[in-house]
Amino acid sequence: MADGKLNQRFRFLMERLARKDVWAVPVSTLLDYLIKVNGHHDISAAERNRLERKWIWHKIRIGGSS
Repeated sequence: MADGKLNQRFRFLMERLARKDVWAVPVSTLLDYLIKVNGHHDISAAERNRLERKWIWHKIRIGGSS
């Protein structure tokens, strides 16, 4: 926002998103919904290790900084 006006690119993207058939909500709403549907789950050390190996393998193959 500059001078009280939305950036035109941002406005275009938000209007495009609004036309799509999606459920766009804040992350906290999504996480609350997932807990309601799936219940609370703490990942185990083995699950975390598997996710980290999967992530690092993806970074090695695809690259990227994040």
